[in-house]
Amino acid sequence: MSGDIEYELNKYDEYMTRMHVLLEFGLAAEARVYESLADLCYEKATMLTRLEKFTEFMKRRQKADKRDTST
Repeated sequence: MSGDIEYELNKYDEYMTRMHVLLEFGLAAEARVYESLADLCYEKATMLTRLEKFTEFMKRRQKADKRDTST
């Protein structure tokens, strides 16, 4: 999952760069499209990070539960 997070953050950087270039050329409407795409990438990376943390927590919890039931 870390690879997916990295991918989304790279796309975020790419879209923000494109947004800034378009703004420099005075193309505000087009820049907003890339800003929206960047925002979506950031949100997806955030959700994937939370999911990854939750998955790790659940794995630790399952291991702890197995230890508790085996004693």
